[in-house]
Amino acid sequence: MIQKTKGNPAIVLGLTANGLGVTRSLGKRGIECFGIYCSKKEEVGYASKYLKSAIKISEDWSDESLLATLHSLYEKAGVNPCVLFPTSDTYVRFIARNKSRLEGSFLFHYTEEDLLSSLNDKSRTDDLIQLGLHLPFTIYPHNEQDLEVFAAKHCFPAIIKPTLSDVPGFPAKVVLVSDAQELQNFFRTYSFLFEKCIIQEFIPGGMRLPGRLSPFVLKIIHLRSCVFYTKFDSIHLLQVLVHFFVRSIILNWKIQ
Repeated sequence: MIQKTKGNPAIVLGLTANGLGVTRSLGKRGIECFGIYCSKKEEVGYASKYLKSAIKISEDWSDESLLATLHSLYEKAGVNPCVLFPTSDTYVRFIARNKSRLEGSFLFHYTEEDLLSSLNDKSRTDDLIQLGLHLPFTIYPHNEQDLEVFAAKHCFPAIIKPTLSDVPGFPAKVVLVSDAQELQNFFRTYSFLFEKCIIQEFIPGGMRLPGRLSPFVLKIIHLRSCVFYTKFDSIHLLQVLVHFFVRSIILNWKIQ
């Protein structure tokens, strides 16, 4: 049985792997936790036993609707200010935009919005180059002429990344293109992404393809979900799965 503390309740913003980890860490210490999430498919933390309540909001939520939800939760939680735990860039930026409207009812770490933007916005990569840092060749495309400029540099393969992590309509976390034709085809399909992404020379590493695997292990060899943001070949996929299988045995890792 979880013994509840009398301290400030927590509101976890986002219940993906990050939010699930925060919820479990706080819940095991007896801290009352509430959660905010958008998608049961992507945010499995909504089912954590450590949440007193998980509130589903629209995937296209606005600042006003989320503020209303949070203030409703504050009234439900009691008299103590709630502590906000943002678990993604989206929620960090939400707090930065609405600092004055959250103060008093909520406690939270805060970063000035301008500084946050400068750190998160990938279109400002040129600022790093001007400081003398060596980076892969990168452009912030405004139109098809910029695509021709990049292609002329022969910097393929290349990756296309959104300037911010939550750009609507971006098809994957990172898109790999192998030549100028694939680059042109991408922007013919997603022409609305001009000025919302960067194109960057891809520097190959140990794996031939960039990717990310997000597994949730409920029981040994039982995966709650696997999300691939780009393609793995069969050998690398097998290596990743074996790694997590062995790790789950060694650590007896169980997600609640």
